[in-house]
Amino acid sequence: MRDAIILTGIKHCGKSTLGRLLAKLMRVPFDDADDVILRQTGLSPREAYLRLGEAGFRRAEEAACRALSARAEERAVVASGGGICGNPRAFSVLRSCGRTVYLAVSEAAAFARIAGEITVRPDGGLDGVPAYIAREQPRSVADVQVAFSRVYAERAALYLAAADAVFAPSDASPEANADALYALLNAPRRA
Repeated sequence: MRDAIILTGIKHCGKSTLGRLLAKLMRVPFDDADDVILRQTGLSPREAYLRLGEAGFRRAEEAACRALSARAEERAVVASGGGICGNPRAFSVLRSCGRTVYLAVSEAAAFARIAGEITVRPDGGLDGVPAYIAREQPRSVADVQVAFSRVYAERAALYLAAADAVFAPSDASPEANADALYALLNAPRRA
């Protein structure tokens, strides 16, 4: 899989959705690192992070990336996990498989998607908070937003520095964004 397209970016930037559509346009397999973690551990990435701790999750993520790297296909589209930039060993394995594309969704758009999954329990506690923020024990959606803003800035800088290409999804349909990403990836390279 040395000619893979590796989609990177913050949680809810569209890696899985655009990845599936892009793979279809390219007529290549699609893989999602989060799905591989689930298959290998029996836990969703969120559950793995909460049950195994950060170090255990990072080991599971690296194992998933090694499994993806070992696949026989020469071409594929792969959606990385949203926090892979914080796991240099796993990120290095994926980056060796092909070109990395940073899906540079705006902080506001990503947080709106995250906030849409948060529910407030009758006791005031929060459910649906991403695990990397839940460990900070936010007490309100506003607390979640503050923590997310910090993480977004840190991760965006890492993804941008590692990117072979940057694509900013628009407000258009996922299909239109996949078409635009496909065109970007197939544009003639400048010397």
